[in-house]
Amino acid sequence: MQKLNINTPEGWTKYAEATNRKSFISTFGRDPIDSAEVTEWVNAAVAEANRLYPTDEPKPEPQLRTVGGQKYWVTTF
Repeated sequence: MQKLNINTPEGWTKYAEATNRKSFISTFGRDPIDSAEVTEWVNAAVAEANRLYPTDEPKPEPQLRTVGGQKYWVTTF
């Protein structure tokens, strides 16, 4: 199995999908019906967190950085 490169959009997406699925199973004690069920659950959790902890702070802008000849998008909070 090839290690995911989370510094690419594809790698980050696959990592997030796997992590979200594991969290779903841990929370509900069962496998999700499909990936849409996990996506709905994550979106609902994010919406609830945004409702409970609103912020007026501007979102930081990502910056393109080059390290060792490789380009990465970096967001500093």
